[in-house]
Amino acid sequence: MVRVSVLMLLLTGLPGAAVAGPKLGVVAELGPELDTNATRLHTVPGASEKPRTAGLMRLMARGSLAARLWRRHHLRLMYGAGGKLFWDGEVGDSENEFVHHANAAWAARLPVGTLWVAGSYYDAFQGESRRDFRTGDGQLRLAMAHPGTGARGHLSLSYRGLQYKPDQDVSNETCVETYDPACARYSFHGPGGELGLGWGITTGEGADQIDWRLSLSYAPGIRLYEGLIRGLREKCSDQDPTLAGAAAACAYFKEGQRQDLNHVVRAQLDYQGNADFSLWYMAEINRSNSFGSTYTRHVVGIKFTAELLWRVYLTGKGVLQIRQDRDPLFFGLSDADRNQTFVNIDEENRSSLTIQLARDIMYGASVLVRYGLYVGEAVSQAQLGALDLSPSYLRQTLFAGVRYQYGD
Repeated sequence: MVRVSVLMLLLTGLPGAAVAGPKLGVVAELGPELDTNATRLHTVPGASEKPRTAGLMRLMARGSLAARLWRRHHLRLMYGAGGKLFWDGEVGDSENEFVHHANAAWAARLPVGTLWVAGSYYDAFQGESRRDFRTGDGQLRLAMAHPGTGARGHLSLSYRGLQYKPDQDVSNETCVETYDPACARYSFHGPGGELGLGWGITTGEGADQIDWRLSLSYAPGIRLYEGLIRGLREKCSDQDPTLAGAAAACAYFKEGQRQDLNHVVRAQLDYQGNADFSLWYMAEINRSNSFGSTYTRHVVGIKFTAELLWRVYLTGKGVLQIRQDRDPLFFGLSDADRNQTFVNIDEENRSSLTIQLARDIMYGASVLVRYGLYVGEAVSQAQLGALDLSPSYLRQTLFAGVRYQYGD
């Protein structure tokens, strides 16, 4: 906060620099939560281990700063952090979490549009590193608008790096011709880009004003992994019970680095009027030279916010995910394989339902109750093939707390 204050003084102190005064935003949320699957356990038929229910304290805070400089330049900064502390010490040893993330962007207005130079960083820490990762990227983005038609578009180029912390430091030379799980590494880096188009219209006036917006985007990316290619050989490994009898084929690591070509196509419709409503569809198509890592993921989502009685606001969000794997033999053997988009540590790629009730009490403060349900991605039994693993995932959370928001 001290650094933000100093930066604000510098911005406002430059002669003629800040045409519009800096805008500061602050959001904080604190409260207890109940988690019915604290260790994120997948259950398999016949397994003795059961999901563990545990209570915790959750805290998150975020600060942002936006300023317009020298008439044609803009600056945006954001930093956020949060954590979960479990009351059960045994669970907390592995599941306590701390996450922080930051974004910085500078923009210049050009005759053809607005040029953005931006960067982001995300880092998560767990008591026991099991699914945490850090990632960062740099982006060059050109945004254009046509006020007469309400059309907008953008084109961006980026480079991203990701470190998957559970990866083990194993020499690739020792992994060739073996199937040691420690050799499956998921850290990667690579270039990417995005092309987006959007249209917006406004109907009505005053309290009856309604805004509609349709947006389409396509984002390709190349992922250059640190790990080796996973291949197949035509003999059955009786030593590996997860592969025995499965079409007489076994996975192994061979020379060469894993490389993926990832495509994301997204379409979204937004409505803002007496309620806020969003509906979206996303398709993620991942093509890999490594066995078991080629898949297509379909995502359908809906989110809305509406005012109920006594100034209570209801927010709901539902996400349905369906994943199709080209290699059913390997389906379900690795959780990291099934969550390749690495959204964040708290929102893995799963189907989910979230319902929240919130009520403002005073000066930007509100009380809220939030319920979350998370289940595994939908998949047909045919994709599981002869393995018959049928792993299931179920997690529910219940949060009650207070929230403070100032500015945007």
